[in-house]
This record gives sequence, C-alpha cells and structure tokens, in this order.
Amino acid sequence: MKTPRLLAPLTAALLCGTGVPATAQTAGSLDLSFGHQFWRGSSPYGTPWVTVVLPARDGKVYLGGSDIDLLEGTWPGLIIARLASDGTLDGSFASGVASWLGDNEDADVYAAALQPDGKLIIAGECLLESAPSVRVLRLNADGTRDTGFTARTLPVGDDVRMLALQEDGKILIGAEIVSKVPPFDLPRITTVGIQRLNADGSQDTGFKSVSLAESRGFDAATCVVVLPDGKLLIGGESYTSGPLSANGRRCLQLNADGSLDASFGPVVVDLDLYQSQGTMRRGSVLAMVRQADGKVVIGGWFTHVNGSPKNSIARLNVDGSLDESFDGGLLKGSQVTSMTQQDDGRILVAGWSIKTLGTAGASIARLEADGSLDSTFSLGTTIEYGISTIALEADGNVLVGGSFSLLNGASRRGYARLLGSDRPTAQDRYATAAQAAGLSGEAAAPESVPQGDGVANLHKYAFNLDMHRADGGTMSQGGVRGLPSVLPLRADGTFRFEFLRRRNSGLVYMPQRSTRPDIASWWSTLTGIAPKIDPIDATWERLTYEVKSLQAATFFRVEVRLP
Repeated sequence: MKTPRLLAPLTAALLCGTGVPATAQTAGSLDLSFGHQFWRGSSPYGTPWVTVVLPARDGKVYLGGSDIDLLEGTWPGLIIARLASDGTLDGSFASGVASWLGDNEDADVYAAALQPDGKLIIAGECLLESAPSVRVLRLNADGTRDTGFTARTLPVGDDVRMLALQEDGKILIGAEIVSKVPPFDLPRITTVGIQRLNADGSQDTGFKSVSLAESRGFDAATCVVVLPDGKLLIGGESYTSGPLSANGRRCLQLNADGSLDASFGPVVVDLDLYQSQGTMRRGSVLAMVRQADGKVVIGGWFTHVNGSPKNSIARLNVDGSLDESFDGGLLKGSQVTSMTQQDDGRILVAGWSIKTLGTAGASIARLEADGSLDSTFSLGTTIEYGISTIALEADGNVLVGGSFSLLNGASRRGYARLLGSDRPTAQDRYATAAQAAGLSGEAAAPESVPQGDGVANLHKYAFNLDMHRADGGTMSQGGVRGLPSVLPLRADGTFRFEFLRRRNSGLVYMPQRSTRPDIASWWSTLTGIAPKIDPIDATWERLTYEVKSLQAATFFRVEVRLP
C-alpha cells in the first residue's frame, strides 16, 4: 500500500492580509468566501447565462441554465447542477444528471422547484435529446431522472418559463408559446399559457383554461403567486397582436379551479421608451411578491400601469387597482427580471440595469416595504449585462444568477452570492477570538505560537483547537476538533483526507498535496475532486476528500489564509 503522509498545517503557507486595512463587508457586497468554479455557458453576449439559483434547506444550491461546464470540462454540457454550501460542485449530483442528459446542446432550464422529499422538478425546453418536446422533468435527489414522473411535452418552439408547487403537491407551469414559423401573431394561441399538473406529472384535467377573449390578449405566464385562499395571481406578457387596448393586460387573477376571477383588475401595462416618436408597445410583468397586507408588488419592463407613469415596478391593491403611494424609485430604462422579499418586508429587486437615483445601474437594489430605496444595500460598481434571477438563503444572504462574467470587479461567471447584511471581516472575527483567548500584542498575531506547541494561532482558530493553551492534536476520523488527518482507505492507493472548516468565517482553506514537500512548486491544490461536506453545527463543518495517488508517498496539507 502507498504511504500517506500528513504535513502539519504549521508548515503551510500562512497569509495574513495584504497590508491594506480591511473594512467590514456591507450588505449587497460580494461574498468572497463562496467558491466559484469555471462555467462555460451560452448567451447572446458570449457569457454564461444562469436562469435558476435555488437554495435547499441543507445549505446546498441548485444552478440551472444553458450548457454548464464546471471544473473546466469535468462535467460538460450540464443544464442543472448542485453546489455544496461553500460553492464547490457536488459531483454526485452532476454524475446523475449526466446519466440522462446526453449531448444535448439545445437544452435549457428556465425554472425549478424543490419538493419536500428532496426531488427536483425542472422546466425549460428540449430537456431530453431523445425527446426534444419534453419541457418538464423530475429528478431524484442524486440527479438521476425520476422515470415515475410523467414528462410534460409541448410542441417544438414552445417552452416552459414558470414553475411553482402548490401545497397539495400539484404543479403550476407557465408556457411561453412562440412559434418559430411565421406568422408571428400566432393564430393558434387561444388560451392563457398556464397549466396545472398532478403530483405525478399528469395533466390536471379539472384545471380550466382562460380564453384570450377573457384575458384580452394575455397569453404567456411568467410568474405566479399562490394566494392563501387558493386563488392564483399570474403575471406575464403577450405574443399576440391587436390594438393596444385589447392587449395590455399583464396581470390576471384566477380562481382555484383556473377560471378567471373577473373581480380583479384590470391591470394594463404599457411600455413607452420612445416618447419623442410617439410610439407605445406592450409591456411585460416578469416578477411578483405578495406583501403581508395582501398587496402585490409587480416588476417587469414597463413605463405605465393603468395609464400612470411607473418605471418597471408598481404595487397593486388587493382588488388589482394601482396603489399610487408606492413609487419604487426606479428610473426609466430599468428592467426587472426577478424579485424576492425578506422576512422584514424589504424587497430585493434585480434585472438589467436597475437604475435608481442613488446607483449607477448595478442590476440589483433593495427597497423598503413602502417602495423607498434602502441605501444600506449596495453591490458597488456596475456589472456586465444583468441579473436574471435572485433567491434568499436561510441566513439572509442573496444568490444571484444571470449573464455576467464580472461582479463588482471580481470574476464571477453567471452566479454569485451577495451578503444580505453587514458582515465583519475575517480579520475582525479572528481578532475577537484572539482577544477572548487573552492574547494581545505580538502574541495575538495569526502566525504567532504563544503556547509553544508548534501550532500557530490562526491554525488553532481554523481547526477548532484551544487558543488558551497548548493544543495540537490531530482530528480523529469523523471528529469535531483537531488538525487535518489522513488515513489509508483502500489498497489501490486511495487516501481519506479530512479537515474542519469554520463556516462563514471569511477564511480561505486550500487543501493541497505533493510528492516532494520540500519543493514549493510541487504543491498543488486539490481540484476536480468534490469533497463530502458534513455540517457539524452552526460554526463548523467537516470536509472529506478521497484522493487516489500512484506515488510511493503522498503528502497533504491545508493552507489557511486571512484574506
């Protein structure tokens, strides 16, 4: 059997900052502790296009979009992937997706919903290479296809842009019916593009269809709010033609059986970008959130709602009338693609060039419940192109996806995490721990070894050791404290390498290996290997790598940095 070696973290490179005084990270700034891996995606702008960011209750994150390529080609062509809580790829889920996806360059995921049992429903277009008409699928928790779910199909050229789960397990889908063959006024469209499926994917035949004569031109559902009484508020856009007065409705309320609730509205949304030319076009509603008092905030691309000037965001009263007291603070030219509401009632608004009086168009802003701008939330500089989707994590942080490669000056291709509230820097957190241990002056420096046990302060802080006293033990297998450990796992040269990681600390952990530890250039970071991540508590998690080596001796270490 090959001989594994653990090189104590004491000898790992220790970086304690750049010499520039650090400041606390503010709400809206990029979370640098969230790992980011290469993504090769397809969009009209030559950058990735992420259309789904979906947090799970265990801290993992689902990404959906077009032609995902994570880990530089390890999993080419995926359309859905799962990340661990730190942003690293969950390879077990990716391999499951690869088992059914095939080489399908036309596949796109536009929406996803996670069931309580851990199964994932995805919607989009051309999801199966063998059956291009498939628009809705369900996946098992490991990413494999759930063949017990009836795949939903639509004619080629149509796709599903909206997906929502009801409490009874039924599934709402919003279809975008766009013929690829002229004429583009689509005479074959006769009903609003919302359907309901049973929990097994079969069609719910009891769900009624609303005719275009009833909806007055509304045909493509892009977003939905399920109301407490079972009614459905849907927003969308139109691909039909006709007079503006007959085609401007972009919000409808349906009864629980799918029939039109005629008591709501009407909500007529118009877009006027060229006032000097005296032209108008149909607007769209792409996102909605329901507030605690039952009022609904709508976002999209429009300049007027029911004739009143409103720049891409507005609020409706319970009966569908316009709430004139809500301003939203957006300037003309903003386009809202996604919104979500925090527990405190504040609303996150994202899209393409979200312009306010206080920002240069960073594509995301936060509003108070009354529509006024929350100036404490700021991404900073503008980003390339825009944000397509946002989601809140359980801790209040914000996941964003879209078509960008730079975010606030940092390389982020298609997805990132933003801080939902102010966060102290990693240096601040370390300094607090050192002070609590009674350390001061030089003895409190990250690289200092005041206890004479050979373990630097930073490594004790990073691996749950006692900073008050001599403490340099190695973590036992599956342990909750101690320095990184490595053990032979199989006779083929596979080692088990595991270490603790302090969650949300801002520390950078870089697991490395080498066959010549005395030569700095021979150390390499463990890439292309997805670790198993086991949460321990709110502060700690354990990472386990299975690493195969063909060399006679292999050395491991973890480099810890204070950014």
